[in-house]
Amino acid sequence: METGVYVIENRLTKKRYIGGTRESFDIRWKNHIYALANHKHYAKELQADYDSHGLDNFKFLVLEEVETGRVYEREKHWIKQAQVDGIVLYNAQTLEESELIRLRLDRSDQHNIKIIADRMGLEIGVRGTQTKVISQALSAVAVRLVAIWEAENLTPKNT
Repeated sequence: METGVYVIENRLTKKRYIGGTRESFDIRWKNHIYALANHKHYAKELQADYDSHGLDNFKFLVLEEVETGRVYEREKHWIKQAQVDGIVLYNAQTLEESELIRLRLDRSDQHNIKIIADRMGLEIGVRGTQTKVISQALSAVAVRLVAIWEAENLTPKNT
């Protein structure tokens, strides 16, 4: 199995980034390295430490291999467990903020909708009910985003 939850750890500070992948761990690690090397990583503190310490001071480890449908659930588990254990994380402060960051990545709208639907437990069919499910998913996400923006006094980012 090549999908699951991983950690990127700063060897110097022991600070960690916990993530999940539905593609191979190797591909996901390479995507992180590419973003970091090009100063485009969405985890700004991770980017800053990479810029200061270099790639050699980071390690990538698989925490758990799980089937594709359980990746997000297990990622949330590992993030919550790390927070309980007092581990300092590069991850956004809340899982909702993490979701906002993920959705700002350069991905197709269809892929973003699939992520949203998966995380809401909705099935997107090939045809037929797809429009209704997409509408439900986007409406629910919009409500969550407005609540987050209001709670954090944020302004929606133009994309």
